[in-house]
Amino acid sequence: MSNVTCRLDECNNAVQAKGLCSGHYNRTYYPDRHASVKTTCSACGVAVMKPASNNKARRPVCSDRCRYYITHGFFQEDKPAKTPRPPGPRVDKGRPNRSMWSPLRLALDTGDRVGVLKALKSRTEEQPNGCWEWTGKLDKSGYPQTAIAGRHLSPYRASLEAFTGKTLGKQAAHHKCANPKCINPSHLEAVTHAANSAEMMARTYMTSRIVELEDALRIVDPDNELLLEISVLRSDPSPPTP
Repeated sequence: MSNVTCRLDECNNAVQAKGLCSGHYNRTYYPDRHASVKTTCSACGVAVMKPASNNKARRPVCSDRCRYYITHGFFQEDKPAKTPRPPGPRVDKGRPNRSMWSPLRLALDTGDRVGVLKALKSRTEEQPNGCWEWTGKLDKSGYPQTAIAGRHLSPYRASLEAFTGKTLGKQAAHHKCANPKCINPSHLEAVTHAANSAEMMARTYMTSRIVELEDALRIVDPDNELLLEISVLRSDPSPPTP
């Protein structure tokens, strides 16, 4: 920045060009730039001074109130009031109306325990042994799963809670029928996770032992009647062969 001051004695501002500061330079070489003309406000007609060289002030105004009128076509105090919302239930935009909900979601939302059991059973196939086998989606372990309003829901847990009227919380819904696809509440019971895991491990061990005994019996006595009964129970069309 230059340390030379304006050549005029009464001015100590820094020089911009030709020995003059910016203010005196503009007044000397561009006198019309600071000239003003008298005109009237475009909104209310009051007299107002307009810069002669300001092209942006083609519609001069005397105040912010009149500038609002030029922009919107009316004064701010004359702004029309918002139309009140009509009375009635509010429906969120972009979301389905409650009348479009599934029976299961509606029953869960209203706390209808009988409706929850009815809606869940409608998605199952009842087996001769009384199991309600879920016909919908299953997880990797073979247990039923579904979603309500974008949230995960375990049908067998919901069935037991609706049947007993109590929330399971941290408890597990144990299948007494050993059928993971079953959601019949009479085949379920609330147990701790430790008890549920212990029962599952014992069941797995017993199943493996039964298979080992069947294989041993098939070697010793391949025509044993027990092997034939097991084949029928497992829906094996071919009877065991020696």
